Order: sequence, then C-alpha cells, then structure tokens
Amino acid sequence: SKVKGGLESEAELQGLLASCDLTKKAASKAKTLSGGQKRKLQLACMFVGDSTVCLIDECTSGLDPLSRRIIWEILLDQREKRSIVFTTHSLDEVDVLADHIVILSKGQVKCQGPVAELKTRFGNGYSVLVPNTARLDTPYPCEIHQDRLVYMVPDSVAAAKLASQFAAAGTPDVTITGPQVEDV
Repeated sequence: SKVKGGLESEAELQGLLASCDLTKKAASKAKTLSGGQKRKLQLACMFVGDSTVCLIDECTSGLDPLSRRIIWEILLDQREKRSIVFTTHSLDEVDVLADHIVILSKGQVKCQGPVAELKTRFGNGYSVLVPNTARLDTPYPCEIHQDRLVYMVPDSVAAAKLASQFAAAGTPDVTITGPQVEDV
C-alpha cells in the first residue's frame, strides 16, 4: 500500500486481505505461501492503492479447481470497482468472468463482443436432449448420442418451444443446452 501511495486505512487493508482470503497469512512471508496463496497475494497487491484498471495474465493457470474458484470469486467481487483486463486459455473462466471478450488467433482478432452476443452469432445454436424413446416430428435435425436424442435448434426460443412440445407429449427428462465459448 505504501509503495502505491498508502491511502488505505488499516481497516481497509484488513478488508482487502479478507476479500483475498489471506487473513490467516497476513504475518507470513511471501516465500512461505503456496502457489494459490501467492496468486491471491498478487491480486491483493494489484487491488491496493485503489487501482481502477487491472491487467491479469493467466491468473489461474496451474491451480487446483478449488483455488481457481476462490480466485474467480475474488475477481467477481472486485469487478464492480475496477476494470479488469485478463488473458486466459481457459474458456470456462471466460464464461464465468468476462463481460466482453476478444478472441485472437495467430495475433489477429477473430471476433469480439459481449459473451452472450458472440455465443448467439457464432455458436452452434441450442441442443434439446430427450430420451432415445421420445420422438416428435420436427423440422430440426436430430442425432443419437449415447441413450439420448439431440435436436439442434437455432435459438433459445426454438429450444423452449421444442422442450414444451416434448413436455406436453409426456416426455420426462428434457434438457436444453446452449452454445459455449468453445463453440465461438
């Protein structure tokens, strides 16, 4: 805090330590921390000094799933107060954390925009999954995947209508899945 101006009160610093899940390690030296704890310390150092724009590169790579989720929670909590720009190869991380994404390939921008918009524009539509025994005459293509029929529909409205048709026909266990960032 002092390196960045030292404007926080002791209570604010303790709050930042708590939000970064480091309260129990406040008196520890950085070299004694685990990998996940070091990442949390890096985040706390970035947030201190009331930084309004934060840049993060691969913040959860190499971490176990529990540590990744904790880092995600910290970032979700802090994004109300700051603009956070991060790079990642983890597409599930993008789905959880990003409001706006830019997809690069070989140094070129391939697409950019809000996550939901990109999923709609470049995703593979929606899938309606039903038991293999349930069949309806629909205009949508259908594939068999394991013990399920998978109907591919263009959008969420068509998916909801088809799911309603199956429900009205007495079909149990209807599932709808939407496009993923990986599809984009």
